[in-house]
Amino acid sequence: MKRGGLIYALFIIFMLAMAILAFGDTARAQGSISGNGTITVVTGGATGTPTYALNGAAGGISNDENQNVDVVSSYHTALPNPTIAGNTVVIQLRYSTPAQTVTWTDNISGNSYVRAIQCVDSPRNTVSEIWYVKPSAGVFDIVPHFSPSSQFVQMAPFEFYNVGALDGATCQAGSGTTVSAPALSALTTSGDLLFHFGVIDSTQTIAGCTVGSQTNITWNLREAMIADKYPACAQYGVYNSSASISPTLTIQTSASWLSAAAAFKPALAGSAAPAGIRVAFIQHDNSESEQPASVTLQEPVTGNMFAVLFNSGCEDPSTTDCAYPTSVSDGTNTYNQVGSTTVSPGVDGGASVANIWYCKGTSSGTYKPTWTMHPRSTGGNGSTWILYDISGANANPLDTGMGLAANTGDQSTTGSGGPLTALTATPSSTNEIMLTLLGLGWNTPTGFNSPTGAIFISTHYITESNSSHADLNSGGGIYKNGASLSPVTFIYAQDESNYPGVGSFVSLAVAFH
Repeated sequence: MKRGGLIYALFIIFMLAMAILAFGDTARAQGSISGNGTITVVTGGATGTPTYALNGAAGGISNDENQNVDVVSSYHTALPNPTIAGNTVVIQLRYSTPAQTVTWTDNISGNSYVRAIQCVDSPRNTVSEIWYVKPSAGVFDIVPHFSPSSQFVQMAPFEFYNVGALDGATCQAGSGTTVSAPALSALTTSGDLLFHFGVIDSTQTIAGCTVGSQTNITWNLREAMIADKYPACAQYGVYNSSASISPTLTIQTSASWLSAAAAFKPALAGSAAPAGIRVAFIQHDNSESEQPASVTLQEPVTGNMFAVLFNSGCEDPSTTDCAYPTSVSDGTNTYNQVGSTTVSPGVDGGASVANIWYCKGTSSGTYKPTWTMHPRSTGGNGSTWILYDISGANANPLDTGMGLAANTGDQSTTGSGGPLTALTATPSSTNEIMLTLLGLGWNTPTGFNSPTGAIFISTHYITESNSSHADLNSGGGIYKNGASLSPVTFIYAQDESNYPGVGSFVSLAVAFH
């Protein structure tokens, strides 16, 4: 063979060898070849896209406008679903100084909570923080503890997957209608999860909040607590750049605020939520008064329906002087009341009132429903609104076979400190979500004694100094019945330390599939 031919032959052999090696590397990176000869593509070393895991909650403020001396040492806000292994929970926290130390526990021990950033607005005595944790599977009850005790506590946990290490955090105090965080300028990657929130610390209401409009990121509004005098708004998005960015959102009323933002690197970590009906987010709104003719809320909706459970008090044992919603409109969706408004006269001369509404077939977006109210003429500390963003619901989601389950009574029948058997309801379909609400004339519910597996989602706290707990003496819960059609009895634990065995209660339940 001539020399040129030899060189050519060696070149061909070399190229064939490289092709074989390249194919081997590709097969290892992409996965095995399936039976029909196609390659299943699983990109080796990919980082994934950070994504909301359809699991979040925004808890109500621990003080209402008449409770300026109320202090708490521990504050509970539960996620509507147990966490998934490998996912990350990002937590928004606000409280008043002088709390010097914040520690955390949950329903499964051994998880490490890390503070990403802290801001202090000393003139207004407000602290704003972002924390994060990669919890074990099954965590839902997340509790910050304050030493010494603090006031005006509010928190909101949100679960994400495909989230890695912290990549930067900033915060600042400011005023006006643009709520901004200082630049996140040390980003090491593109594709970070950005989480940003603002809390109003000037004791006023706002008309609403709107996501930012910035390059290389689409913000998603996740929290819009506007009914109370201590509003909070939060947004998140995936930032497709590593350039410096100052996260911003807009509030529709000029106010003083604290703003914080954190960036998390993308990673292949955790999992998406399983298919089926699921509560994607709970928002606990407390309106400031029972006397207005209307109440406007703002609700970010991820899923295809949302439900609203309402509770309040009455001046007398009837609906004559009682605050409750009678109709609602947001200009887009149709709302349905489940059953009728339920009132429970109490031995103390007042009453508790509750009702349930739902809206099916919604598109993802942000809505501002205005509720027409039957007002209370005098008195009252406000009303409780628990808003459920629900994904994966059927086209006709209401379990009409169960309908509205309701029960009324008096706390004194259980004795001091005893559990309260509020309701028994029987679902008529499998794989449903049962939502339940308990309103108490005095004291507060703090959890479930029954049924096993129910998640108590209402905000409550420890070492409060008077009888007006967060969420205005209300409790709520979520229970998934699975394959069972057996009756479900909701038995609440309750704190009667201030007024043992006093006052009325009203309890409602509804089921969706």
